[in-house]
Amino acid sequence: MPKKGCADSHASEGHGPECAGAQAPHPANSARIDHERSAGVIIYRHCHNASGGHRPDAQAQCAPEFLLIKSAKGHWDLPKGHVDSQLDRIAALRELQEETGIGETAMASGLEDFYTEITYTYEDAAGRHPKTVAYFLAKADCDVCLSPEHTAFRWVGLQDALALVVFPETQQLLKDAAAVLDRKQC
Repeated sequence: MPKKGCADSHASEGHGPECAGAQAPHPANSARIDHERSAGVIIYRHCHNASGGHRPDAQAQCAPEFLLIKSAKGHWDLPKGHVDSQLDRIAALRELQEETGIGETAMASGLEDFYTEITYTYEDAAGRHPKTVAYFLAKADCDVCLSPEHTAFRWVGLQDALALVVFPETQQLLKDAAAVLDRKQC
């Protein structure tokens, strides 16, 4: 039986099950904003020993695994999305639920342990746009139910995550989160 707030799949990598009630991505805003703001959550689980066995109660030599989701555009990233006039925390939780099916009740830790912002510029057909993303960190060892805007997910250790994500800001974000978790002794 899935944990409360989680979907129905136990795969470490997958496309997610067909989910009842999965939400489609929100429609694009017709007005361009000069500086976009988004919010997201770095989701981790632990502990996995060297042989790959799951050891959630182990304190020694445990290493967190991070949840990465693959966008329809083909790149691996963290769950995140636009802030629509609400608080960053609320937007981050909404996007996490919409993109992965992971609800707040499935998280074993709150979002208050880690908060950081990254700013970068992206380019699309309309030009270059600055964007700031607020990130929180939370533990959730549960099933993933992907939104239609994503094609796959993976739970991966830090080194694999760094190899999969292509954006330097996201790579540094994952390193920072891993350092926080290391100081907490997993």
